[in-house]
Amino acid sequence: MRFSIDLPGVTHFPPITDPWMKEMKAPDFQRACRGLETIGFDSITVSEHLIFDLNYIDAMGGYWPNAMAAIAFIAGATERVRVNTSILILPLHHPVELAKAISTLDVLSGGRAMLTVGLGLGEAQFKAMGVPHNQRGRLADEYIQVMQLLWTEKRPKFQGRYLTIDAVAFEPGPLQTPFPLWVGGNSDAALRRAVRFGEGWHPTQVELETLPQFRDRADELGEELGRTQALQFNIRAVPLGLGEDHRPRADAPPPDFTNDQIVERIGRLAELGVTWTSLPRIRARSLDEYLDLLAQRHGPVMAQCR
Repeated sequence: MRFSIDLPGVTHFPPITDPWMKEMKAPDFQRACRGLETIGFDSITVSEHLIFDLNYIDAMGGYWPNAMAAIAFIAGATERVRVNTSILILPLHHPVELAKAISTLDVLSGGRAMLTVGLGLGEAQFKAMGVPHNQRGRLADEYIQVMQLLWTEKRPKFQGRYLTIDAVAFEPGPLQTPFPLWVGGNSDAALRRAVRFGEGWHPTQVELETLPQFRDRADELGEELGRTQALQFNIRAVPLGLGEDHRPRADAPPPDFTNDQIVERIGRLAELGVTWTSLPRIRARSLDEYLDLLAQRHGPVMAQCR
């Protein structure tokens, strides 16, 4: 089992943001990256919204980064830990530029980059970016095909619905082959996209108790699409306690599990094909206290699960 954690302070998403995170400066971000790596996390992740839909701002806030810029910063501040966009809104990025950015980062970081993509939410941000919201699924499918071609072919050729690529060269490709692309999202369409194109699936609304039905569905889709390797999953060890509207669920707050119970849950997740997980949210009053609590509480859990 491998463990991921969000970089604090780069988003101000209310359910996961403490007051001190809003005051972080460049040295704090650097110290946070190095501290999370020292504690033993396997990846540091960043989600994004390039421009924010006002329909969701009350629940999610409007302070969100460009994920690629953020994970490049993290990679430069660390030596071992992997960096991941979780998630990057794929239809809002041109696939050639994104493929070059991620392959460049993979080379410069020594093969530590990952990419988790999704479709995003709300129509206003798509309109602002000049991208048809009602075609975002088809765009994502074609963009993934283009990126995976560019990552493996120095003289790529592609003819699709949206893009034509010919008489060009593309280098460097990423160090990792195949490059670890994951698909986020909670729908059956997202799961199908993950089975078709991805190394794994990272939903936000699937929990341990409901995972078996999705594992069965992934296996069914794998047979249908001719997938030869089992799909990996990234599932939180303990639910974050958010509803589909991204607000805290008053009827189902995050459970308070002991470390032994968390280790037991992670073991059950592993039996169902989960290879990445996140540990429960820890609240603190400062970055120093946050890193200390992570080391005290999450360090032993990660060590035991490995």
